[in-house]
Amino acid sequence: VCRAAILLFREDEVLVVREDKENQLRWSDLGGKVEEGEGYLDCALRELKEEAQTFLSPESIQLLEQGLRQRYGDGSAKPEIVT
Repeated sequence: VCRAAILLFREDEVLVVREDKENQLRWSDLGGKVEEGEGYLDCALRELKEEAQTFLSPESIQLLEQGLRQRYGDGSAKPEIVT
């Protein structure tokens, strides 16, 4: 399964999401499964919008998307890929 995620840092803190899956509390990044025909950046941004909408403002999400698309959208800068 291929997945993409965004990790948001502020100094020495990282934003994680608390999830209740199968009656177990889990901590997760903002990410998920890459769907067929979807690029990694598009997947990561889709997951950010879905998972962060309850605690980040629409303006904050839009600013993050704009910044990430400017930095990685044209392919000149490569995101970190963990395999």
